[in-house]
Amino acid sequence: MTHEARIRNKGVALLSGLDLQLGGHLSEVKVTYEQWGDQTLDDDRTIVIFPSFSHSSHAASNRDDPRPGWWENMIGPGKAINTSAFRVICPSVLGSPYGSTSPLTDDPTTGKPFRGTFPQITPADMANKFARIFDPNCYLVLSKAMDLTNVGHGFSNLAEGVGRIKSDTLVIGVNQDLLVPPTEQATIANILESFDVPVTLKLLNSKYGHDAMFHPQMQTVIFAPLVQAHLEKGLEATLDHEQQRYSNL
Repeated sequence: MTHEARIRNKGVALLSGLDLQLGGHLSEVKVTYEQWGDQTLDDDRTIVIFPSFSHSSHAASNRDDPRPGWWENMIGPGKAINTSAFRVICPSVLGSPYGSTSPLTDDPTTGKPFRGTFPQITPADMANKFARIFDPNCYLVLSKAMDLTNVGHGFSNLAEGVGRIKSDTLVIGVNQDLLVPPTEQATIANILESFDVPVTLKLLNSKYGHDAMFHPQMQTVIFAPLVQAHLEKGLEATLDHEQQRYSNL
């Protein structure tokens, strides 16, 4: 079997248990994910993409699933998130109906689906790990999780929570976004700047508002150049060397 034949784009990670931010506990946790690119690359060349609550781990087409993904124009060889240069991983959101542990999963204590007894999760739990698409119980869990989004949870204030971020950061907002208004993006950028963290804030205009990042033309024309420039900042010489080396093989 060749090395390429052994590489799979879809996988499952199993956790023995997860203590939840609001006090609940899941004794068994399954996280489904998809991945692209060279899976032997180090962490500093690995990009993790967290999907929105309404999307699965299928962000782009791959050998295991050739269907176009929800960020098809952004992920792939030579694209903004260049899978010829980076390893890319996208997990399904905890609590969603796309394979990760959710209200549809059997409760190991009863042998029956959790349904309405599934413990409340938050975006922090997801990181540590409607009708036709969502099971109603999944939607209720995720809807409540959206309301609980708070980077400052567990800290004295928002700034203390955001201050944990130390890496060079790109913050993109859309002026017409009514769900995550640009004032919130600006607040995050200002906090990072106050902690002397390198940060770039880009506020865009789009009639698509909150869904601008999912519109194909917006992805290709607007988001792709910004994201690619940020990801490859400081890696130009390395990536150019690799491209020349691989092109001569």
